[in-house]
Amino acid sequence: MSRPKLPSRASDIWEGGFLSEQPHDVKDIQARGGMVIAGGTNLFLLKPADETWKSRPPPEDIGPVHAVAAEPRGARRYAVASEKMLALFIKRKEGDQILRLTPKEPGGRVTHLVWGGAKGPCALYALHDDYKLLRMRPDLSDIDELDVEEMAAIASDDNGVVAMVARAGGNPRVYVTADGAAMRFRHVTEEIEEDQSLDIAVADTAVALVVDQKRVLLSRGMDDPFVPVEALSSPDGKGWITGPVVFQGASSDAALLCARWEDDLVRVMRVDPTGAAMSIIEMGGTEQLDPPEVAALSWDATRQTLWGASPHVGIFKSVAPTAKGKKKLALS
Repeated sequence: MSRPKLPSRASDIWEGGFLSEQPHDVKDIQARGGMVIAGGTNLFLLKPADETWKSRPPPEDIGPVHAVAAEPRGARRYAVASEKMLALFIKRKEGDQILRLTPKEPGGRVTHLVWGGAKGPCALYALHDDYKLLRMRPDLSDIDELDVEEMAAIASDDNGVVAMVARAGGNPRVYVTADGAAMRFRHVTEEIEEDQSLDIAVADTAVALVVDQKRVLLSRGMDDPFVPVEALSSPDGKGWITGPVVFQGASSDAALLCARWEDDLVRVMRVDPTGAAMSIIEMGGTEQLDPPEVAALSWDATRQTLWGASPHVGIFKSVAPTAKGKKKLALS
């Protein structure tokens, strides 16, 4: 398998870099409707239309966070999950109000957070490490455990469409819902072992799955089978790590953006709908340090920017060629 190359023409180059010269431990990042939230040992927030990031430690009782979610519209709330609790930040005139939710049973941990609902008020979904899926009511009056099979992963797009993949081995179901009520599903057409890890991305009806950090399966429509994305497969015996993956937009024909850890570097690749691939980011290691881990990717349609989170280097970005010339963003 040949490795994709960086663009050779200046007009095709994705410009970018790190948010800060100082490394930060950042576990997750999400961009929705112009707002970007990231979290780790600190919380990072970029508001819509702002050019400067805000940074602060999480409240002491919450502690370091590992999952974040930004509401795509409406009240523009955001949620974070730590080992101790799930916290929801609500904007008030007098400042942030924080709603704290602790597990009913000790040891319960939220693994995924997304806001869903393509129309009307958004609802917050939280997937736990016991594979149970919970959804908070839009008015925040209660949180309900959904009567669905055990889920391995969940994701949403910029419009609030939610996709989730079942934990069951074999040919698990992948569900997609725009309103949280009507759920359509399709089966994964490739065999998947129950102990293999799964990650998911969604854009309207299109769903991408990262299977066991080795290969990516893609289905563009509800009636389309899941097929391998050859450019994102890891060769046997190489030990490469594939993922995370996101779509470059919220339409079903959006390109894929995917990280892959190789022998001596981490690259982020763009695969267009025809399957053509190119490398848009490459980060190498040193004699003392391996290439940095990429924990999360998120597409910011407002700024035409791919944001990434790394526990080793912090936040990084890559700006699509169509968005060049815009003002640089700063950290405060």
